[in-house]
Amino acid sequence: MKFACLVFELPAPFPHLKERYSFDANTDLFKGSVKELIQTSDSNHWKEWVGSIAWDSLNQNSKLILTTWQNSKVPEVLDSENESLQNKLLTIYRILPLVGPISPPVNEGFIFSGDADRKDGKLQFKNIRTYSRVNSWTRSYFSEHYWKELFDWTKHEFTVPELLNSWGSSYNSFNLLFVQLKSNTQILEAFLSFEEAMKSKRLESKITSLFRSIECIVECYGRNQFSQRLISLIGVPSEKCPYGVWHNTSDLLRELYELRNDCCHGKPFAYSLYKKLKGAAPGSLIAKYEFLAEWATRKLIIDSFSNKSVLTHTHKYEDLVHAWEQSLIQS
Repeated sequence: MKFACLVFELPAPFPHLKERYSFDANTDLFKGSVKELIQTSDSNHWKEWVGSIAWDSLNQNSKLILTTWQNSKVPEVLDSENESLQNKLLTIYRILPLVGPISPPVNEGFIFSGDADRKDGKLQFKNIRTYSRVNSWTRSYFSEHYWKELFDWTKHEFTVPELLNSWGSSYNSFNLLFVQLKSNTQILEAFLSFEEAMKSKRLESKITSLFRSIECIVECYGRNQFSQRLISLIGVPSEKCPYGVWHNTSDLLRELYELRNDCCHGKPFAYSLYKKLKGAAPGSLIAKYEFLAEWATRKLIIDSFSNKSVLTHTHKYEDLVHAWEQSLIQS
């Protein structure tokens, strides 16, 4: 049997995980330490692979651990089976920022694979044959500077069952559409642009990538059509959402469209706001626009996974343009 394991720190505000969660019959998530999964008490083999500092980090009990496994006729051979197992876990991990405004782990994660046994329903690692580090996404401006309002919202909205179910269903949809069926080019491009946005350390680049993500699904011309068509698919945020983004959402989206245009033309993110306010924009207003852009992009992509009209007309860009022209795409 072969296994792959991805270990990362508990991202904030990820709720504490008390029980195992299964993404499928061969893939589990739990909170603990790697040491409890290792078959032998001799840790020298592992320290040689990962180093003493990384080994100590892997054995902290505050880690989230993703494991997957499969039977193999040649468990001792490093081949495409190991690569496939690791890619599966990396895909699951990549989906996590799509679930909600989750702050990334502070430090890098680790992914490795090797041979394993499974006895009495418990996976036990025999050795390690591959090992590498995993980078995470970038912390949002609003979560870093205006975290209290976000925390008050997420502690009620992101309960353990809701968060895990959303993560699992989003992964299953992504896996079916893009790994198995290899279809829906536009939605895949929307996800990749969202992923690029969440890795960006500059707000100007982030907003541009978030808009590219949205416009992979919402074909539009001008800020009015952008706002109308996007709201027709995703609605408006709940009044429980932070930063007041539910108030005058259509106006905020139109203003965001102008901000995006400024970013594309070499201007700072707040250039339009500076002109409008005749002075520097407060940080809380920048946080509001950034949160709304993230919220809208997440909602659009996740909803598209189950929207039949979107799925039907997103195999290529020409199909998307025709569908919007003929009013074939609906919520």
